[in-house]
Formats: sequence, C-alpha cells, structure tokens
Amino acid sequence: CSIFLGLFYFQIIAGFFSSQIGILSPESSGFDDLLIYGTHMHSLLEIIDFLKPDFSLIKDENDKKKIKKIIDLLNENFDLSNARIMKEYQFKDEEINLSGVIDLLLIFDKKAAILDYKLKNIDDEHYIYQLEKYKNYIKKAFNFDDVETYLISIIDTKIKKIVID
Repeated sequence: CSIFLGLFYFQIIAGFFSSQIGILSPESSGFDDLLIYGTHMHSLLEIIDFLKPDFSLIKDENDKKKIKKIIDLLNENFDLSNARIMKEYQFKDEEINLSGVIDLLLIFDKKAAILDYKLKNIDDEHYIYQLEKYKNYIKKAFNFDDVETYLISIIDTKIKKIVID
C-alpha cells in the first residue's frame, strides 16, 4: 500500500498540475521547476521553528514572505505554543498495510490537527482520500475522537479546513 500512496501522490502531481497552475503539464518545460520549488518549500517548512522562526535562514525574499505568511496562518488558526509540533510524521498502519508521511501533525491534549502542504490547489477532491487515511490512522494511534484535517496552499498562502466524517 505504501507503493500505492507513492503512485497516488505522483498521479496527483502529474495529472493535476494543469489545474493547479493553469498552464503547465508534466510535459511542459516548467514542470520540473515546480516540483523542485514544491520540494524546496516543503523543506523550508520542515526546518523552520514555528515558535521562534529564524527567517535569516531563508535567502530568497519571496520564499521568506510565503513561509512567514504560512506561519502566521498557523498561529491564527492554532495555539502552537500548546501543541506538540510534529513535522514529516512518518507512520505505518499495520492493520491495512499503509504507510505515509504527514507534513505537519499538531497534537493537543485531546485532539489533533493534520495539515498537508500543497503547492497551489487545495480544492481538488482527490486530496480528501489521502487526508481520510491520515485521520483514521491518527485517531487509532493517539486514541483521539477529535482529529481535524487541513490543506495549505504554499503559493496562495491559504489554509482550508477539510471536514471528513
């Protein structure tokens, strides 16, 4: 199943980039640049301390603005000072033979928030399946009834709550 999720992610990236960016497809010359940029921004979000960010680590001013805005969004929506912040949280669900990596997992006393970074488009319904699998695992692993799921658009610096029953 971990191969399935890997293929699923690739299909989302490759198959939906034209809707994400509007003009690019996997065959276009800028596609590789977008993949590199997405990976770069994920890496910046992984290394920066959300509670005491040191923006001097980020050399590009546009990247710095986007990362600062995303951290501002996180602080507006969550009490990060009372959360256990887990970046790139790796898991393996033995029951259904599924493994994955959650971009950002916030653990509070009695609830959790799962946040998944997307380069641009956070309106694609295909992401609901991915978040649903994450949510089911976190509910079991942490014994929480209250697990919220969110998508974050890196390019648009927006956060969207995804309600999954």
